[in-house]
Amino acid sequence: MSSVESDGTNTELSPEMISIMEECAFSTGNFASVFMPERFYRPFSSIHAKIFDAIDDPRYQLVLIMAPRGFGKTSIDTIAYPARNIVYGIKKFIVPVSATSTSAELQSENLKKELLSNNNLEVLFGPQKTPKWSMESWVSASGTMIMPRGAGQQIRGLLHGMHRPDLIICDDLETAEGVRSEDQRAKLLEWFMSDVMGSVDMGSKNWKIVVVG
Repeated sequence: MSSVESDGTNTELSPEMISIMEECAFSTGNFASVFMPERFYRPFSSIHAKIFDAIDDPRYQLVLIMAPRGFGKTSIDTIAYPARNIVYGIKKFIVPVSATSTSAELQSENLKKELLSNNNLEVLFGPQKTPKWSMESWVSASGTMIMPRGAGQQIRGLLHGMHRPDLIICDDLETAEGVRSEDQRAKLLEWFMSDVMGSVDMGSKNWKIVVVG
């Protein structure tokens, strides 16, 4: 697919733009190529296609992505994937999780920056910034809350209105020091199984947990 080109002056959507929006609604690969060509400028491989299938298919609620560094998995799973869910209003409560609260907030800020600086997204979906726009948590114009959390922080019991977390993205959960300690690995696993897994509505089919490593 080709990228969207707009000077930001025409707010009336052409049939072509509407068609592009429809094609990107359920495909992170298409969304990334069309709306973020400067970030995703290399062709996607067959392995990328498998990643997109796993994160986009609602039948897969628990997803583990393992790929080498430099593969673009973090850009896909912490920028393009949540951005698509935000602008289309697919998910209502997204929790980016990393080894520390600082790294989780940095991922959240990178996502914010993309939404604020991407002219094509603003033209087609409107400005995403709202009065609720802090580093600790923020709400997009589509009504999606994003609340970054560090490993070990509380996730279970969090609510955004009537919504529990429905998309949790865990990227680089372990620190170099933590993986060397059996006790730290056990604590992290216990927290993940109790707090992360316990935060979603298990009776619903609308939640997803993605672990990237």
